[in-house]
Amino acid sequence: MLSWRGKSLSAPSGPQSTSLRSLLDELLRRPVSLVALLVLLIGYSLALIGLTLASQTVVASGDAGAACLVSRNDVTVDDLSSRQLDPSTPLAGVETGNADVEARENGKWFVGHFLAASTMRRARELELKWARNRAGTANGEVAVNTKGFSMGVLLYGAQAYEFGNHIGDKRSTKVTLAKQGDFVVWGPNMPHTWTTLKDSLVLTVRWPSIPGDQKALNTSASRR
Repeated sequence: MLSWRGKSLSAPSGPQSTSLRSLLDELLRRPVSLVALLVLLIGYSLALIGLTLASQTVVASGDAGAACLVSRNDVTVDDLSSRQLDPSTPLAGVETGNADVEARENGKWFVGHFLAASTMRRARELELKWARNRAGTANGEVAVNTKGFSMGVLLYGAQAYEFGNHIGDKRSTKVTLAKQGDFVVWGPNMPHTWTTLKDSLVLTVRWPSIPGDQKALNTSASRR
């Protein structure tokens, strides 16, 4: 039993009683006011309560976390720290494929207005062409787009383009893409054709994608 100015103070029993009794003994040896002592006692009690609540919260959150489900689009992922997304699981808004396979139709164009509405590659903003050509392959026609702009980008090989109203003679403009990354851009109403000089892979971008915008000048056919 401890006393303070003639009044008795009882210390709590339990694991904390020894440390609390030592604290009180130390305080009683010093000339502190009763108010200061009460403030210290209240702070000590609040600290103990806080530690108890924190430990309970950690345990509760750990139990809840084991059963927590996180939704990402239409895929549910549980316990992200130990599992990875299965790459074969379809994700809403994601489409995969292979350009070589998809480019087998539509004259090697695999993005554009001409595709079915069921694919995300259907677009009116642009068209993409993935063209692998053997050396000596030629377009075989002179074409022109009424509104579309085009860009040819060489991924490997060598490709020659010819532009203007005099294709086939010295007055035409000739451009050769010979280094990876070389490109050429041409605008609307520009007659053009191409010839593959070496086995090549060329990515062609055309924008926008407009039905019937390209016409062949040396035939009566229109393309797409």
